[in-house]
Amino acid sequence: MIVKNEEENLPRALASVRGVADEFIVVDTGSKDRTVEIARSFGAKVFHFDWCDDFSAARNESLRHASKDYILWLDGDDEFQSNHPGELRKILKTHRGKAFHFMVQLLFENRKDEYYQVRLFPRRKDILFEGRVHEQPNYSLRRSGIPTLATQLRIVHHGYNSPDNIVQKLERNLKILEAEQAEKKGDIIVRFFRAKTNMGLHRVKESEMLYKEIIEDAKEDRFFRTTEYWRISYLDLINVLAAQGSYGDAKTYIADLKSTFGADFFSYYFLGNILMREGDYSNALKELTAAESAGIEMGTFPVNKPQMLAGLHAYAGFCCAKEGRRLDAKEYALKAFEECGSDPHLLNSISDTFMILRDPENLTAVLSKMMPGTGKYHYKKGMCHIYRGHMADAASELETALTLGQKTRNCLSALMLCYEELSLFDKVIALASEWRPVFDHDSELLKRLLTVYIDTCRYKEASGLLDRLNGEKDIEMKAADVYIAALKDDWEKMLACSLDLFHTVVPDKDPSLEDIIRLDQELIQNHEKKAAHYMQQSIALFAAKSPF
Repeated sequence: MIVKNEEENLPRALASVRGVADEFIVVDTGSKDRTVEIARSFGAKVFHFDWCDDFSAARNESLRHASKDYILWLDGDDEFQSNHPGELRKILKTHRGKAFHFMVQLLFENRKDEYYQVRLFPRRKDILFEGRVHEQPNYSLRRSGIPTLATQLRIVHHGYNSPDNIVQKLERNLKILEAEQAEKKGDIIVRFFRAKTNMGLHRVKESEMLYKEIIEDAKEDRFFRTTEYWRISYLDLINVLAAQGSYGDAKTYIADLKSTFGADFFSYYFLGNILMREGDYSNALKELTAAESAGIEMGTFPVNKPQMLAGLHAYAGFCCAKEGRRLDAKEYALKAFEECGSDPHLLNSISDTFMILRDPENLTAVLSKMMPGTGKYHYKKGMCHIYRGHMADAASELETALTLGQKTRNCLSALMLCYEELSLFDKVIALASEWRPVFDHDSELLKRLLTVYIDTCRYKEASGLLDRLNGEKDIEMKAADVYIAALKDDWEKMLACSLDLFHTVVPDKDPSLEDIIRLDQELIQNHEKKAAHYMQQSIALFAAKSPF
């Protein structure tokens, strides 16, 4: 072990290997707390090393003092876990001379990532750690021809469960890596870890540039192509591109990934996610289903397997809902809800699915796990009330959503609906006036406003709105044209608008007067209920008031 100021974690780490290790070698790099005292209380041999911004140098100093046949290496905030005390020795006896991967679990604040890492290897002079940061013995193991074997032995790493701690470690690592890069011009592995560290710090442009360089330069670097870092570079770059909305570039790299390494869970999953974001729900579902069939094969890069599966089920549920597959959508969404824990992104996706399904019970359950106080949260809570017919409660939530910045057409449309149902027509008109820039570019909102103008007998405003929409009118608005003309007793215009509406609904036919009178039935068959209502009212006015 190499340690510094680990008095809180060290007792747990050393206790976890008591009875497993024959000797404890602890190299301290400058502790100011009780770390050294604690190490000696466990019987450890403690040595001191002046820190030089090089983790491998410190690790190799610890190897220099070891005297037993095998090296098991830990961090100060690690914890070795095994259900059977003799399991490790049994593995060593059965597979003499090999190196061994353990499953390492990284504990974060809201997730657990897992990956395989070489943690146990023969003590030999030619086996050393390499790399100033993310130090590994893998390269010397490969050069020495020592085979590695995956085990189910587990190490839990507790060092990432504080967000502030993560940022400090990443910034420290980046500084060391940049210094190492200055010494090793063009070293592709150092660049890889720089890219990954920048990604962890959300410096996406730096990550994107480095990963693109790495993938290009890997064509000429045979050794790098034998490492899993090559494949990870593709996966990370695809992630970075997708996060920025560069879907075309991301799909190009996915195709290259599949061509180079073969299709697997990750290539299917990433492509499915991007197609979903592009609105291609049918093909997205095909990719996500293929990912589910392929399954996740754990490797030497951290993956949160439960979270990935929860994401797959959440996105598949959303796509099914968009495709009208209601039963499949609900099944996937419920499965994702069980798996996702408190992940805000996945909870948001699952809640979107239940909104499409108009399922207030399950939507309420998802909202109970989401963070309140955001515009999106109050919008979705308002929609729950609408689905239950509680319009006053819905209006209150939607007003809060708008105040908190949820200035979307869906939120405005839902609030207008509430006001209409509550006969608060002046509020609808005031809302339209306040959010005029949004309304002027949204035909659905304008249609709802038009309905209010007509229902409140504001025919001048309705006519003005229809004139403004000339050339952009759908069936409902064309039927409104007919109705406004009838209300004004402008029978000539009413008939002309009726002909225009008829030709829109029934192309390539010249109508008789009887066809126009029965146009409301044609509209009902086409599920144009509002338009049918306008037509019925128009015909009734025509019958009662026209001179014909």
